[in-house]
Amino acid sequence: MQSEYLEETIWDSKVFGIDTYELKEYSKESLNSISSISGHFTLRLDPLEDKELVNKYGFYYADTLIEPYLSKENFKKNLESKYEINLSPDVEELIPICRNAFAYDRFHRDSNLKKELSDERYVNWLKEFSTKGKVMTTMSEKQTTAFFCYDKGKLLLHAVSEKFRGKGLAKYFWTEVIDSLFQLGFTEVNSSISASNLSVLNLYSSLNFRFRNPKEIYHRYSLVR
Repeated sequence: MQSEYLEETIWDSKVFGIDTYELKEYSKESLNSISSISGHFTLRLDPLEDKELVNKYGFYYADTLIEPYLSKENFKKNLESKYEINLSPDVEELIPICRNAFAYDRFHRDSNLKKELSDERYVNWLKEFSTKGKVMTTMSEKQTTAFFCYDKGKLLLHAVSEKFRGKGLAKYFWTEVIDSLFQLGFTEVNSSISASNLSVLNLYSSLNFRFRNPKEIYHRYSLVR
């Protein structure tokens, strides 16, 4: 019987072909309750939380996530930009960008998970956002430079087209998207990024974002026999 301390992550399970879960509580009782359950488990902890039980129960470090945030009153659109916003992009044109964009996330860095399946996880997520009309892109001369998936004022998935990476252009793409979200009526824009992804962290910092809510992410991969 499944533990009361677990929440199934059905989308991840479909992609990776194994049972996947989020642990809702960090305690000896909750960890004991999953000792006979097979699957892939995610545990989110405050950085100052006592980690004594983490290794004891087979969890390993996967990532540290932080939340960049910017209020509307602190946003200054002081960058001249030639890039346009497309609020109804063709998702099929975005999939190749999505497949080659991620390396710092916890799924790609987990050696127990296949990287091609981790790519597929984000492709599926992109498609889901597209069905809800929650994808926008920045454009240059009819070329997609980057895509952004959002829910309300939260940027949940974003990637720059390979052709436009490494050229110092991302700040222009983000500025246009942030401005668009504020024009849609949101009073704050925020996201969630890996603390190890210094280029993205520096990007958000350069755009006057501040940071809050750090969470250390631990995984456990267990095949109970």
